[in-house]
Order: sequence, then C-alpha cells, then structure tokens
Amino acid sequence: MMRGARSGFSSGKSSRGRGLFQALVAGPSSIPPPIIAGSDQSTPSPHTVVGPVLEDAVSLQKGGGSFYDSTLWEVWINGDKIEPAQASQFITRTIQAHFSGPIHRFNDFTMEVQELLYQLFMSNHRFTCRSDEARPRLVWTTTVRSNFKHLLYNAMKNAEKVCQSADPTLWRERTPTWMRRDYWESLCNIWAAER
Repeated sequence: MMRGARSGFSSGKSSRGRGLFQALVAGPSSIPPPIIAGSDQSTPSPHTVVGPVLEDAVSLQKGGGSFYDSTLWEVWINGDKIEPAQASQFITRTIQAHFSGPIHRFNDFTMEVQELLYQLFMSNHRFTCRSDEARPRLVWTTTVRSNFKHLLYNAMKNAEKVCQSADPTLWRERTPTWMRRDYWESLCNIWAAER
C-alpha cells in the first residue's frame, strides 16, 4: 500500500518517527538501562550504541536520509492537481487554521502567510517525482487558490441556505466554526458592498 493512498489521513502519520528523532538528537540518557537480575549482563556505557543505528542525528536534522523521507506523506502531480485528495484536504485545513483576517481573495494573504502555508505543506509532504521546485510550487499555489475560493463559497452558500436569504448582511450570525466572528462579519459587509 502506498503511503499517500491510505485512508484516515489525519491519523495515518504517527509521531513515532519524531520521537525517535528527538531521542537521537538528545543523545544518550543519563539513566542507565536496568540490569536483569541473575544475568551476567552489565550496563553499557552511556557512549555505547545499543542496537542498530539507522542514520546519524546530523543528517536527520538537515532533513536528509531515508528515515526523514519515510515520515512524510507522498504526493504527486496529476495534471494541475496534487494527489491524493488528502493532500488537498490538508491544504484546506491549513488555510482555516491560518485565516488571518477578513480576506476574500487568496492574494490578500500576506506573502509571509503564503510562505508559511507552503512550508507547512512541505514539512508534512514530499513529491514523489523529484523535479525543480518551480512546478510543485506552481501546482500548490493553484490548489491553495482553488481551495480557498471553494472554502469561502461553501461558507457563503451554507449561510445563505440557513438564513434563507441571499443578503450577506443577514448572514452575520452564521459564522463558520473555523473563522473568527469579527472576520466573518467584515466579509459579510464586503460581499454586501459588492452586490
């Protein structure tokens, strides 16, 4: 089974790898392992490596090596889309978590927030086809713009349906759960002025 094809996206990637990484970076423990009673085993010195060493901590910190790559979700470009669909859902959840004001166009996000969104995506995903960074970044930007547009469209349509009115000023009380109330009210005012 391919990593990117798993269902249950939010629970599929464990923090097990990060815990191992932190243990490697922290170095040997100051508490020696227990000695089994009645055995001839002695406690290894804190500088003795017990068990196989997969990678050195330096390469893991730099983000290299097969261990680092295996903890990321694999994604690929299919035409002008990022596959699998869970990657697009991750992008939408990231937008929701970093919604920084009454923004009704993706270009209104500051460049710092756009860069943060991209870095969050890349810190959890890797493209299966190693190419220059321009193509994946372009496809990611297209995907995030589309997802943002659909996110706001769905919020508007849900408010319109619940309020049974096409008047955005009547939607103010129907704030989406992921958005601050003052941002939603400002967006409703912007949409009302555009009509």
